[in-house]
Parts: sequence; C-alpha cells; structure tokens
Amino acid sequence: MAQTLESIPVPDSSPIRAFATRAGVRIFQLPLELFPGFWGYAYLVLVDQPGVTPLRVLIDSGSGLDSSNESLELSLQAVSLATGIPLSLSDLTHVLITHGHIDHFGGLSYIRPRTQAKIGVHELDWRILANYEERIVVAARRLEVFLIEAGVPSERREAMLQLYQITKAVYRSVPADFTFEACGMQVGPFHLLHVPGHCAGQVV
Repeated sequence: MAQTLESIPVPDSSPIRAFATRAGVRIFQLPLELFPGFWGYAYLVLVDQPGVTPLRVLIDSGSGLDSSNESLELSLQAVSLATGIPLSLSDLTHVLITHGHIDHFGGLSYIRPRTQAKIGVHELDWRILANYEERIVVAARRLEVFLIEAGVPSERREAMLQLYQITKAVYRSVPADFTFEACGMQVGPFHLLHVPGHCAGQVV
C-alpha cells in the first residue's frame, strides 16, 4: 500500500505528490499543463534494487504542447533536486504509454530526441503513435461525415474540424520500441492490465 511522503513545489503548478510502496519504489505524480488552463498528470517511478540496474520510468508523456513539455522538464528538475538523483529526460530508462489519446502520448515527439529510453505501448494503440498523420486524415474524414449526418451547419462543422486537427502541428509519429502483449504484459516489476473501453489499447 502506498503512502504519501511529501509535496514538492513546482513554479506555477500544483505540487508534485510523492509516494513510496512497501517495497521502496518511489512514485511521483507530475502536474502538467496539458492544454491552456487544463492540467493533468504523468508519473515518474524510481525502482532501485540491490544488484539491479535502476529503472527510471515515465508513465505517459503529456500533450506535447510547449506548456506541457515545460511542466514536464520543471517537474523532473524538482524531483531531482528533492531526491539528489539525476532525473532529466536523458536519464529515463522507459516511457510507458497508458493509451492512445494525445494528452497521454503527445509529448513523445519532444522526448524522443532527448532520451534513449525504451517506449512501450499496447499493440492496439501502437499504430496511433507510429502513424499519427494517417490517423488524423482518416479520423477527420469520419468526423466530418458524422457531423454532416448530425446536421451540424457547415461553418460550425469547419471550426470543429480545425479544432480536432490542431494537434497535427504538435505531434509527429514516434514508433514505440516494444508492445505490452509481446512482453507478456510485464515490464520489469510492472504488471500491466489491458482495460479497453476509454481507448482500445488502454492499460493500467
């Protein structure tokens, strides 16, 4: 059972919450401004066990907008200062993506050039990360048909389609290095559960 350790202040955001498991694994809830005025979280997990290479695992990567990337960098710096452990993007060993929605994987195109960390995602969401441009085109066409059939006026329909495609300028396709089912739904000490519904490849 996890217990709260402390709160680490980060400028212009809510504090980072820190937890520890009974096994001594440290978990940090990193606040990210995913979109203007909309905050969410990524998680940093530090696994240090005797005789084993330490794991520095980021769970989700934010939206990829400048505000989200900046929040991520500031949060990592704050945890590094609080723990005395080097924790920049280049220190990460893994980035695990919980599901294929832009506010959870969009930061990958910012992170990928800055780290050698292995990126993992479920098979059912792999294509979203690796072929995002294709997805935007196909999904936008389907959305347009839906809006037409729903009777949305053309001016409003065009505005909604532009809003949907705004993330096209933020994210560029980043293939994952591995998929979860291929790993037996386990990455080191992480046991993954496939819980589709919110997204086809969602895991916890």
